[in-house]
Amino acid sequence: MKSSFVRFIMKYITLLLFLVFNCAIFTGCGSVKLDDNVEAKTANQSPKVYLSLADYLRTQGGVIVSGTGNNVIVQIRGVNSIQGDTRPFYYIDGVAIGRSYASANSALNPNNIKSIRILSSLSELAIYGENGNNGVILVKSKRK
Repeated sequence: MKSSFVRFIMKYITLLLFLVFNCAIFTGCGSVKLDDNVEAKTANQSPKVYLSLADYLRTQGGVIVSGTGNNVIVQIRGVNSIQGDTRPFYYIDGVAIGRSYASANSALNPNNIKSIRILSSLSELAIYGENGNNGVILVKSKRK
């Protein structure tokens, strides 16, 4: 009697572990939408005015922004680097911009930002390869 109960419990624990492992892989492939998207404008609020990409990034959780102008340093919490470089990689509307904040800031009008996703977990960054080793900032702009 006990051995059949133990096998029953072990079968469900194995199934649970299998489901948890598969969910972590699918998150990295982008099949799960995260809650850290911030919309620039909602139906009940007037649009906010941002002077730079840094102003918008300061509203995001998990992001540390210091400095002003094009000398801004952006770091994603929880991402460490052996090489000492902790700058995230920027993608704007699916186009790779690089690790330079100044390039990303000059590539878009901050008031045309539709949403920003901050990627920092290993499962999310796996699809970006070496570009994702310090985190990735995905920016979507409003299309006209």
